[in-house]
This record gives sequence, structure tokens and C-alpha cells, in this order.
Amino acid sequence: KALGEWRNVPHDDGLSPSQMLLGRKQRGILPNVNDLEQKLPTEIKKSSEARQSVKRRKLEKANEKLKELKPLQVGQAVTIQNPTTRRWNEEGIITSVRKQGRSYIIETQNGWTTTRNRKFLKPLPTISQRSTRRTET
Repeated sequence: KALGEWRNVPHDDGLSPSQMLLGRKQRGILPNVNDLEQKLPTEIKKSSEARQSVKRRKLEKANEKLKELKPLQVGQAVTIQNPTTRRWNEEGIITSVRKQGRSYIIETQNGWTTTRNRKFLKPLPTISQRSTRRTET
């Protein structure tokens, strides 16, 4: 009984867990205040708006750190990040781009075919890029 009553107690946002779940106040052994029942729809709306604004702020904060990666081409050589060790120790060639454009099908050097998201792939420099780097140093 105590746990049920505790779930009826409003939290910081003005709603109890049972009100958020069911959209109404549950009947309990503690006395009920009629004014609270009349304010309930507006409290739910305020609480929902507060949650939406927090969600929006979190999304904006996450998008600030978002790094846009250049798309890769079919036939391009790439380094693949190992999902367990997180090291960039495998190389392969992109054989196709998936429908959404965020993931690629890669054929590795040992002949395996794997699918990886763009963030786990780094383009390898071409031979001309390697030779220009050597002459610069």
C-alpha cells in the first residue's frame, strides 16, 4: 500500500508517476484534494511542454557537436574500425552504398564482406596524395 501511495505523490514537475502513466490521479487511502483534480489537465500540459523543451535543448546541444562526414565513393579504399578493440587496423574497398547513404558495404582484404556505418570508416589516402605528403616532409 505504501508503494502505491508513494507513486501517487507528485514530483518536481508537478505530476506523480501514476498521473504521467495513466493521465489521471489514482484513488488512494490518503485524502484527495478536489482543486488538484481540476488543475490536472493543465498540469499535464505544462509538464509535457517542460519535457519537450528539455528534449529540444538536449537535441540542440547534441547537434552542436555533430561532425558532418564527407560521403565515400564506390571503389574507394578505407580503413575500418574494429568494433571490439576500437582500433583502425583493417582495410577494405567500398563495394556499394546502402539506401540511406549512411552505411556502406565493404570488401575487406581477406575477402570478407561487411557493412559499416560511415563513422566507423576512414578514407585511405590515394597514391598521389601519399607521394605529395612524402615530398612535403
